[in-house]
Order: sequence, then C-alpha cells, then structure tokens
Amino acid sequence: MNKAKLYKIIDLLDEIRIVNEMIQLHLSHNDVAMMLGQYQHRKNRLIEDLAYELGQNNSKTTILTGL
Repeated sequence: MNKAKLYKIIDLLDEIRIVNEMIQLHLSHNDVAMMLGQYQHRKNRLIEDLAYELGQNNSKTTILTGL
C-alpha cells in the first residue's frame, strides 16, 4: 500500500469518527430526525468509500454491502 492510499484510508476513518460524534451529539439533544438522517447518510457513504479503498488494495478481497 502506498502512502497516498494509506493517508486516504486514515482520512476516511477520521471523518467517520467525526460524523459518529455528531450523531451522538444530536441523539443526546433529541434533535430533528432530518439532521440525524443526514449524518447517518454521510456515515454510510464514508463507509462505502472506505470499503472501496480497502478493496482496491487486495484484488482477492470481496466487499459485501448491506451487512
């Protein structure tokens, strides 16, 4: 794995962590469901991107979606 790919994966993990914190913040304040839905959608997209990046590093890796 080259450094650029590694940094991309690290950035995605960091973004997922930040979005998780925002989800928890909105859950603790009983905020509007629309905001939670937007953050959850963003998290799902980031996870898909992460799975894609990880899958590119190993051609034998099978990525299962919807788990």
